[in-house]
Amino acid sequence: MRRQNQLFIIGNGFDRAHGLPTRYKDFYRYLTRKDASPDEWALLYDIREHIGDAFDEKGKFLWNEFETLLGKADFQQDIMSSDEYAYDCSNEDTDKDPDYYSYQNIVPLQALNNSENMLPKIFHRWISTIDVSQAKPMSSFQQYINQGYSRFFTFNYTETLEKLYGCYNVEHIHGITGDGIVLVGHGEDLKPEDEEHDMSECPFVSNGTMDDIEKYLNLLNVPNKLYNAWRKDVMGNIAKHQKYFESLNNINVIYSFGFSYNKIDSPYIGEIIRHLDYSRNVRWLLNSFDRSKFNDYSKCIRSFGFKGKIGEFCCKANA
Repeated sequence: MRRQNQLFIIGNGFDRAHGLPTRYKDFYRYLTRKDASPDEWALLYDIREHIGDAFDEKGKFLWNEFETLLGKADFQQDIMSSDEYAYDCSNEDTDKDPDYYSYQNIVPLQALNNSENMLPKIFHRWISTIDVSQAKPMSSFQQYINQGYSRFFTFNYTETLEKLYGCYNVEHIHGITGDGIVLVGHGEDLKPEDEEHDMSECPFVSNGTMDDIEKYLNLLNVPNKLYNAWRKDVMGNIAKHQKYFESLNNINVIYSFGFSYNKIDSPYIGEIIRHLDYSRNVRWLLNSFDRSKFNDYSKCIRSFGFKGKIGEFCCKANA
């Protein structure tokens, strides 16, 4: 019997099934540990300020959709408008030095500017602390792998597949620990980083120095720059890995384990389907653990034109 060419689509649920601490709640715990570094505390402050606290008053964790929340961040709140400045002047001591208002406006924007590359850097630092060797392979997953005929498309940054199962042909589409670079973030549209701003947007234009005014106007694009830095460029990454997607044309069966078919990352699914030869002859199997999401996941897969059968395979974590 001819062996079938397999593709395994692996998401974070795969690492979690192995007992690895890879949830966003674990990332939060990393940022809030007692020996966190100054840049980690600074990142935590920025995240809290712009997407809200991680827990509500009842202790419910609110960052489960962390990347989606990043797309709702409002960095414009850091900018003091002319109206706010005028109100402040009318309610505060009139003898305040103009440099006070310069400081109040410029420093927060400079802090944002310094945070531009902080998220992926620290996210990688956190992932690098996860010890895969503490996990054990799952025999129920091992049985589906046909080495030599299996390929792995993983959204995870860990080397769980390589170290626990001896897998090769593993594509870490968002990066891998050790490389120093990982992709993490929201999937919203880019915001312009080169908008021109005029003097009327400067709250201390009447009594500030020209140097401060020019510096402030240049900093007004910082909020958009940071918003874009918290963005994951999925379409650009697809273009970068186009040769890989083209190599998937001969896949016969696809196993999906731990991937949530979210809006941000679903374009990868569409790209996989686009390169399948005769998708009608391909079987797409979802892990039975995700049975409650079967209809939602199937709908997403079908939305990209998949014509083959969608079913289940059974894979359970070790007892």
